[in-house]
Amino acid sequence: MTSAELEVKALVADHPDATLVELCELFAIKTGNWVSRAAMCRCLQKLGLNRKKKTWYSRQAGTERVQKLRVEYWEKIKDIEPENLVFLDKTGILRLFDQNSCPFTAGNKSN
Repeated sequence: MTSAELEVKALVADHPDATLVELCELFAIKTGNWVSRAAMCRCLQKLGLNRKKKTWYSRQAGTERVQKLRVEYWEKIKDIEPENLVFLDKTGILRLFDQNSCPFTAGNKSN
């Protein structure tokens, strides 16, 4: 195993949820050498380290406890008028918009 492969293996162990791009950036920081996503992917495959995507579905979602909590929640909000509801789509949100650095102020729409 080459020193680069050892570095990649260590990075994956230290950052198990890192994406290919993040691993490339971490590798560049650690070694001073930039690699492409394709090269990182080939290295991971060679090492037998599959990059699984995170699942956003909770294993607890179908449990009786969670189902009960959902019913309680729906009972609590059922009388709220639709025009008073605010919906947030967080599927494409950037990490830089966390609770400490979000440029939007409370009560204003972000468009």
